[in-house]
Amino acid sequence: MGVATGQVSQGQSTVSIELAITTDNGASWRLVQPSLQSTSTGSSWPSAPQLYAHVTASHKIWLLLSPQVATMGGHAPVWVSYDDGRTFRNVPLPAGYQAMGGFSDHGYVALSTYDTITQQYGVLVGNGVTPWAKLGPNSETPIYAVDYVDSTQIYAGGGNIAKYGIQPAQEIWSLHPDNPQNIAVILRRNGTHQESYQPIVELDIHPTGQSYILTGGAPMGANLPAPGPLFTSSDGGMHLHQTTASGSSFDILNAQAWVASPGIGLVVSSDGGNTWQAEFRPTTVQAQSVQFVNQEIGYVTTQVGVYGTMDGGTHWTHLPIQVSPYRGQWLQFVTRTRMYRWSQTSIELSTDGGVSWRPLVIPAVEQIDGFSALPNGVLKLSGLPVPHTSNHPFDDDLFTTTDDGVHWSKVSDPFHIQGVALAFSSPALGVARAPQLSLKVGSRPASLFVTTDGGQHWQAIGDENVSGEGINALSVNLDGLAISGAVNSSESPNGQTPSAGIIVIANPSLTEFQAWDTGPNLPESLSYPGHNDIWLVANGQVFHTTDGGQTFQHVWLTQ
Repeated sequence: MGVATGQVSQGQSTVSIELAITTDNGASWRLVQPSLQSTSTGSSWPSAPQLYAHVTASHKIWLLLSPQVATMGGHAPVWVSYDDGRTFRNVPLPAGYQAMGGFSDHGYVALSTYDTITQQYGVLVGNGVTPWAKLGPNSETPIYAVDYVDSTQIYAGGGNIAKYGIQPAQEIWSLHPDNPQNIAVILRRNGTHQESYQPIVELDIHPTGQSYILTGGAPMGANLPAPGPLFTSSDGGMHLHQTTASGSSFDILNAQAWVASPGIGLVVSSDGGNTWQAEFRPTTVQAQSVQFVNQEIGYVTTQVGVYGTMDGGTHWTHLPIQVSPYRGQWLQFVTRTRMYRWSQTSIELSTDGGVSWRPLVIPAVEQIDGFSALPNGVLKLSGLPVPHTSNHPFDDDLFTTTDDGVHWSKVSDPFHIQGVALAFSSPALGVARAPQLSLKVGSRPASLFVTTDGGQHWQAIGDENVSGEGINALSVNLDGLAISGAVNSSESPNGQTPSAGIIVIANPSLTEFQAWDTGPNLPESLSYPGHNDIWLVANGQVFHTTDGGQTFQHVWLTQ
């Protein structure tokens, strides 16, 4: 059995994770997405956790969410599954202990830990049932890696990261579960101005054979290492030889060394690390927008083109649709074959799935600020008219057509604001978003408006969840309205730094609103195709919820 980790999505009391599990040496994989709930009283999830996963010889799956900075306190939960990842239960650590990482096993699991009481680093050994055994080396040097050889031999590795005046170092210790006082230093190297070492983050030690040691650097402001070079050793870790491979994790299987690195892929060596061969190189896809025509047909625009699904997101296909968001182009999908490509100065129509396009006539506007397409050639457009009206020289007007732009008519009541985004679910029902606070809802300023007569009249809507300036995406259908954006953190200076995402769902009458926290995933685009069914793009990734925003699952755009 093997396991690979994926996306980590944090909520207020839960963390959703992704695991890919194989039972046939990687020939096929099964995706599981457990949602873990914090069960420790007074605990909270670690900020920006690092997810570790490990499979034992008895096919237990261990999980660890380790905090970025151990000395800052917090909660680092450990979980174990006995049923191939279908369910997980929490395994409490001793009081004051925090897990840093370093899974290893042979019937037992060893964790590198930090004791917040003694402020020292060491190793815990356990099986998930009996109490944890506390081993050394009780070091002031952080420990990131553990290799449990057997019940009499454990190796631990770590080191210091060169920052804040701390001297870089590498260390490997030999520990003995049957004799905790027997601690030996295998390797200790301190960096100098001529040679800078990186901490050891993973190791596989064989005193009489080939050993592998992975080191890593660290991003600014973090204590946990980032991807670094892989070393080999022929004497149990006393002397290291650097290979040409680097990554964030490695494993040894059938005398082959496998190294994985984010954004690079997977490389393998069959000759002790002398040569390496690329096994898998993923395509990095940055999602930019999402739109679903209904609950089955949807599209995601990325930096490498458009992906489409015809089965509600189970399968995705890269489509031959040309669009360039970096040049200010956007897509509006109406059916499987009918779509519009628009910018601030033009609108094009395709009726063959994006293979060919023809330009449409647009009204006399200085620029197009908002565009919404409906079936049967019904289009809505907001823009600054040319010439400007004397009474409101900077106000957008709303234009509509029922024949794909052959004839346009201007709606009589203008917005009295500029830069209006639009989303219509029918010729009559639509919402508009202003780029800044404008009219008021009671005593509160608002930037969200609704029309039920095709744009003749607009009414400001919202409450404390939706009247701020953070709204950046909206979608409306017969089930109601969904909007998303960023909220400001009260801990940020002046409360001005967006640090959390929010999604708000309104009922069909747009009188009641529910807000859901999306954690660190700042929403950039969303689509609301059906009841409680919402698709979201955040931080370049695609997320999906079927419960109105309470929980989100990460979606991979695979063909």
